[in-house]
Amino acid sequence: MLLSVQRDETTSFEFERRDLKFVLLEALRLHPGVPLAPRQLSEDVKVHGYDIAAGTQGLINIWAIQRDVSAWGQDADEFRPDKHLDMVADFQGQNLKFIPFGSGRRICRGSGYVVAFWWKSHWPT
Repeated sequence: MLLSVQRDETTSFEFERRDLKFVLLEALRLHPGVPLAPRQLSEDVKVHGYDIAAGTQGLINIWAIQRDVSAWGQDADEFRPDKHLDMVADFQGQNLKFIPFGSGRRICRGSGYVVAFWWKSHWPT
């Protein structure tokens, strides 16, 4: 993935597991697997002064949430793995600025597998 730009030259990169983790988190932030998540309200709610009835269907725009300037800064559209240095990656969907696997009861069932594969694999550190 990272070396595909260097087709004519041999280049070596050294990554620590921590650095690779941040690259993968940033890739998930900018390119979520499911950019829109359909949901149905289970109860009446009021959002920005609008009454929305239970049973109403809508879409959660994960793509826009994860590029929100108020949460990620003015460079929200730029690939910057260092944005994750101080962030605690919460894949349970509680940190609603970073939800690459969705959240709540409908969270992706494979998220635990993905996280275990990335962080507990035998990649060199």
